[in-house]
Amino acid sequence: NKLTWTLTWADLEKFDAQENLANGGIDNPRRDELAFDKQAFGPTLEKLKGTPQYRQYSSDLINKINSFERLMWWLMNPTEKSWPSRRIGLMWLIRQRRFGKPSIEESLIDQFLASHDPPKGLVMQNDERGTGKFYVFPELPDTSAVAKVKCAVKVSDLSMKASVFPLNHTEDIDKLTWEQFWRVYNLVQGDCIIVDSSTSVQNDNLRSVAEDKYECLAYFDENLHGIVKMLIDNSIPFEVEGSFFLNESDPFPEAALGFRTKKIFIKPQSAEDRAGFIKAGYVEIDPVEFQINLLV
Repeated sequence: NKLTWTLTWADLEKFDAQENLANGGIDNPRRDELAFDKQAFGPTLEKLKGTPQYRQYSSDLINKINSFERLMWWLMNPTEKSWPSRRIGLMWLIRQRRFGKPSIEESLIDQFLASHDPPKGLVMQNDERGTGKFYVFPELPDTSAVAKVKCAVKVSDLSMKASVFPLNHTEDIDKLTWEQFWRVYNLVQGDCIIVDSSTSVQNDNLRSVAEDKYECLAYFDENLHGIVKMLIDNSIPFEVEGSFFLNESDPFPEAALGFRTKKIFIKPQSAEDRAGFIKAGYVEIDPVEFQINLLV
C-alpha cells in the first residue's frame, strides 16, 4: 500500500513562521491544532508516562507542532511497513482530557467505525479496563464540513483504527476545515477505512447516552448525578466530562468536580490529589453536603 502526505500552503507558512514562545508558546504561529496542549492533555500524558506502552513507543512526535514537522519525523522514522503506527497511536492516545472517556469495547469497534454514531457519550464496561483491550477516542479537530473522521486507539498495544466519511459538496469548502482534515488524515491513513456516507449503517446497539441535556451523567459516578443535574438546571458551568484539573499546579490534582471561583472541589481521585487541592487553598465538599447556594 502506498501512503501519501498532503501539505497545504498554510502548513508551509506555519513551518516557515517566526518562533514565538511567549505565553508558554500557545500563541506560537508555527503551531497548528494538533500541537500538544499541556493544559488540555497534560494530565493524561502524566498518567501514561508510567505505562509500558509509553516507555516502549514514546517519541518526539508528541512535540512536533505542525504538519511539516510531522512529515519530517515520519520520513526519519521508517518501520518495516513504512508506517510507525504505534508511536502515532500514542500521540493520539494522549489527546484525551480525561483518560478512557469516551471509550468502547474491542468487540464493538468495527461496528462503531462503520456507523454514523459519534463517540461522545460512549461508555465502556469496566471489566475490560484492567486488560487494556479496549479503544479510546482522541479529541480531533472538527472536520465534519469536509469529511467526518473517527479515530480510535487500543490501549493495550496502541494499534489504531479509523474511518472517514467523505461528504458530497455542492458549496465551497471552508479553507480552515480543509486544512485541518488533511492534518488529521495524514496521521490516520495507514489504518483507515473510507465509508460511503450513503451506505454506512446506523448502529442502534451501541450504548450511547441519550442525547438530552443530562447526557454528561455518563461521565460521573451515580452519587454525583444529583449534583450534576442541579448544575445543569441552574446553568452553572462545570467540566462535563467528569474531570476537574488544577492546571496551575504540577502535577495536576484531579477531582470529579471543581469550581475555581469558589475554590471548591468534590470527590478527588486520590489522597495525593486531595492534598494538592488543599495546598492550593481549595475546600473539599462531601457530595451529600453539597448545596447549590454554595455556587450562586
